[in-house]
Amino acid sequence: MKTYNVSMIIPTRNEEKIVVHNLEKINRYLKNSRIIRNYEILVSDYSTDKTPEKIKELGRKNPKIRYIDAGKKGIGAGILAGLKNSRLDYIVLYPIDLSWNFESIEKSIQTLETHDIVLASREHKNSITSRPMKRIAFSKIYNFIIKKAFGLKINDTQCNFAARRTDINKYINKLDSDSAFLQTQILIHAKKIGLRITEIPAIVNDTRPDSKIDVLKDGTQMLKEIINEKLKCYESI
Repeated sequence: MKTYNVSMIIPTRNEEKIVVHNLEKINRYLKNSRIIRNYEILVSDYSTDKTPEKIKELGRKNPKIRYIDAGKKGIGAGILAGLKNSRLDYIVLYPIDLSWNFESIEKSIQTLETHDIVLASREHKNSITSRPMKRIAFSKIYNFIIKKAFGLKINDTQCNFAARRTDINKYINKLDSDSAFLQTQILIHAKKIGLRITEIPAIVNDTRPDSKIDVLKDGTQMLKEIINEKLKCYESI
């Protein structure tokens, strides 16, 4: 059985209540995985509570867990900081709230044998998901706009993904969003250079009551970034 060296990127912000417990669960899963030979957990953080101290303390006990200062607010800034600090061959994005099932991690990595970017999609026909209706509506509208604007044949751009670090590094200097739009940027530029993108089913429980997602605020910001990214496309012609 083929085994893999994996950099897991976990963006965090003000997660002091769950960060230690959930990182320990993630670490146990990776440690016991049949297909993961070596791994690092990059927790890219920009918090105002005790989250950084808790991550650093855990990292002193377990060198597999690395604290990364994201430097600015925004999940995109956190993901990008993780990408730039990753050291192993394969990259996996995963949420600190454990909303995606662990099994999607191994499945995503193994699917990289035939594809270049693998999305653990909430919109796959075989996925089992639980989400508030307003998030479902926002997701469908957003992904419809993305398909029309950039020709991406993808149903869920804002989900966990796996990729080879060497592929992401081909265009990492073009990624500049601090928001969740960064995940869409990754796919836009992957499509431009001909990378093979696929979606796989996942089990997702995205119903956290204290979620930091603000549909109206985040949606407005991402719409602005869609327009800016489209303008960049025209400028490059």
